[in-house]
Formats: sequence, structure tokens, C-alpha cells
Amino acid sequence: MLRRILFYLKIGLYQQGQCLKARMAYQEDFWIGLAANFLLHFVNLAFLTLIFEKIPLLHGWSKYEIFFVYGMSIMPYAIFHGLFSNIYYLSNSFIIEGNLDRVLLRPVNGLFQIYTEKVELEDLGDLALGIGILVYASMKLSLQWGWDDYLVIIFLVLCAVGILLGVFTTLACLSFWFLDRAGLIPPIYNMMQFGRYPVTIYNPVIRFILSWVIPFAFIGFYPSTWFLRQQEFWHFIWITPVVAFCCLGVGFTVWQLGLKRYESTGS
Repeated sequence: MLRRILFYLKIGLYQQGQCLKARMAYQEDFWIGLAANFLLHFVNLAFLTLIFEKIPLLHGWSKYEIFFVYGMSIMPYAIFHGLFSNIYYLSNSFIIEGNLDRVLLRPVNGLFQIYTEKVELEDLGDLALGIGILVYASMKLSLQWGWDDYLVIIFLVLCAVGILLGVFTTLACLSFWFLDRAGLIPPIYNMMQFGRYPVTIYNPVIRFILSWVIPFAFIGFYPSTWFLRQQEFWHFIWITPVVAFCCLGVGFTVWQLGLKRYESTGS
């Protein structure tokens, strides 16, 4: 088992290393993408600051508490987008254009190959930004971190990455049934923005969707409540690993079912 894990790790690192070589051949694109990501988050935080100049609290949440939730949410997004965003292109590049044939002919799990075939290094830069926002917000809120909190945040971020991976794998694999170059991902992708803020500011319907249908609230908000000492939400934290496991399980199941429907382009 360990030997197989090491084998897949080696293959994944090799694939992403090859991608990095190709990407760094155009270093200007990398720096432009990195700057664009930072500018986007700067605009979002500036907008929040502008709002809090007019009101002291937003549904009971202070500016720096919302900053903390925002920082917490973009860390798993950064890891997912940086390492696994190639799943977005399953419909267009792999199913419709027939590149899935190439993947399935190799003696390595096809879904793993798709995950690791591309790396977005500029998105990984958001991980440092998220950590910086957390540190800044923690200082403003005078939060005291113990050694166990550092273990908890690593665990919760990994669970959040698993949730994102499961959700978007499921959506991408639905393309086996509904052929479309855009796929079903774009509208759900836009919903990720809602998960960067406390769900209590939304109406009950949106709150339910973000918690139990497309669980983006488990990406940033619910994990943040552990560090913000909001004990009324802690029961959600305990089920975060279960949510991650379920999302991944659904994603992998839909992938297996979708493969049975896949038909080669024949070219």
C-alpha cells in the first residue's frame, strides 16, 4: 500500500513538474496572473472596509471577524485551484476532444492523471495571502493561538480541499451525461464567493444550500468559528470531515459511473 502511494506521489510530482517547466517558459503570464489574483482580493477587502466605515457590525460580525473568515476560505481555494483545477476541463478538453482516451490507456488511475496534469502556480500564491490575512485579523482580534490550533487549522484546510475536490469532480463528471464545452461548473463556481462570508448574513434558503447542498460554508465559515470561539457553530466543525468524505465519495462514484458511459471519439 505504501509503495503504491509513493508511486502515485512520484507520478503526480513528475506531471506537475513538467507542467511547471512549460508554464515558466512564459514567466510574464505567471506574474500577471499572480498580480491579478492579489488585485482581486485587495478589491474585495477594500469593499468590505468601505462597508464597515458605515456600519459597526454586519449581522453581528465585526470587520476583522469577516476578514478572518475570508482569509480562512481562500487558503483551501488556493490549494485546490493550484493543484487540482484541471478537473474543470474534463468536459471540454478530455471528453469532447477525446483526450480521455490518452489518459485511460496509461496504467495509472485516470482521474489522478487529470488532477495532476496541470498546476496553476499563481493560484498557490493565494495561500500566502490567506495566511497573511489570518495573521492580521488574529492580531486585530487579539486571538490567542495554542499549539493545538495549528494542528486544527491544517486538518480543516485539508478537509476543505477535499470538499472542493469532491464537489467539482462531481460536477465535471456529469459531463459524461450532459455534453457541453462549458459544463455545469461555471454557475457553481460563482457560488464559491458566498462561502467567503458568514452564512448567517444570508437568508435561510441560501444558508441551507451553502451548508447541505453545495457545502461551501464548510470551506471558510464553519472552520473559522473554532478560532473565533463561536461555540454555537462548533457542532458543524465536528462533521466537517464527514462532509469532506461524502463529497469525495460522491465525486469518485460519479466518475466511475461516467466512465461506463464514455464513448471514444474514434479519432
